[in-house]
Amino acid sequence: MSCGLTEGPHVERLAAAVGPLLVAAPAYEPEPDPLRICMLACLDFQMRGAAVEKSLNHFYERAAGKLAIEDLSSLRMYLEGTSSDEEAAVALWGARYWTRAALLRQLVGFFLRIRSGHEPEIEAMRRWARDAQFKRDFQGTVKGLGYNTFVRMAQRLGANTAAPTGWTCHYVAETVGKEPTDQCLVEVLNAAADRLSHPRADVDWAIRRHQGHP
Repeated sequence: MSCGLTEGPHVERLAAAVGPLLVAAPAYEPEPDPLRICMLACLDFQMRGAAVEKSLNHFYERAAGKLAIEDLSSLRMYLEGTSSDEEAAVALWGARYWTRAALLRQLVGFFLRIRSGHEPEIEAMRRWARDAQFKRDFQGTVKGLGYNTFVRMAQRLGANTAAPTGWTCHYVAETVGKEPTDQCLVEVLNAAADRLSHPRADVDWAIRRHQGHP
């Protein structure tokens, strides 16, 4: 069922506004690191960007080498050896984000379960993301991670989709005159990208760059 913004003049209005932004913005590049993808999924919601980056910097600069974590398999091994989620959070990120460490345990386990044989972790994740649907393939899998996180994670894995962010929501609301839900935001951004014959991820990436996203 359409959310309403994909009907009438809304898509044309958004496409007309975004078109010039695409000329100046670089193409969106999927994330190549399974560890970063999983950690962003668990950290990058209801949390300030500076705190997210500080946590990731702590992991890559201090924790990863010390804890011998180089992929999801070694991360799971480390997590299984910790006594609590708080211990894991402090070691990985330098902060007591224990609820997010609990999410990370579940998410890492999920992605390792979908691997086929010796398939590289990132290839298994990308294979899943290409055709994944939220209700069918992710809802309820990691309690605490919802639609917004699912779409942003799929986009980072190379799925042909826009993703919902506060930056894009604000821009779309100003452009079409109505604030969309996350799902409606994705639908109208994807429709505008299709109208422009442009990769869908590039459209919201161009908006985010225009709005000042680093």
